[in-house]
Amino acid sequence: MKLIDRYVAQAVMTSTLVVMFVVLSLDVVFGFIAETEDIKNDYQLLDVALYILLTLPRRIYDYLPLGAFMGCLIGLGALAKNSELTVVRAAGVSLARIIGSAIKPVLLLIIFGALLGEFVAPTTEKLAQSDKALKQGAQSSIVYGQGLWHKEGDAFIHINAVEPNGALHGVSINTYDDDKRLIMSEFAAKALFHERQWSLLDVKRSYFG
Repeated sequence: MKLIDRYVAQAVMTSTLVVMFVVLSLDVVFGFIAETEDIKNDYQLLDVALYILLTLPRRIYDYLPLGAFMGCLIGLGALAKNSELTVVRAAGVSLARIIGSAIKPVLLLIIFGALLGEFVAPTTEKLAQSDKALKQGAQSSIVYGQGLWHKEGDAFIHINAVEPNGALHGVSINTYDDDKRLIMSEFAAKALFHERQWSLLDVKRSYFG
């Protein structure tokens, strides 16, 4: 029985890995082509390749449910096509036992995906996004098409990029009066959090009368 369990599990796992390889290969190729449209400043082809590599854990995490589902269908379908499932049933193996054998590799993939999504993908994704933003000039210009916004009192704050260590790059602060008129605009190349307060570096400030 253990031999049959391993055989069914191996068929499902092999099919899942093949599906994941094909899907990820297509996603990486199209992702690379799409990223070439963002090439500018210091962000060049080698940086695009590094970006795709760093986002690979996130891509694996995204496609793992699809890969596991398709792997089960293809693996069991191949066994059924070759009449191997019929032979297994004729040997006295119950349908529940076959389903259990097919689920075991899927459970391993689920655990792997959970660990990948919890500990690896978030870190590598932050590294990829911050490195891309910095090489595109996040420290030297206001990039309103990316980053994040935050409202603090009468000020609207835009941040181009955030490093995994918490450092901010390309911080724009627009302050408005009670009549919603812009009275001051600031741009800091970098911001660091130290002793419970933010320190802005290389600040350019403009006042509007």
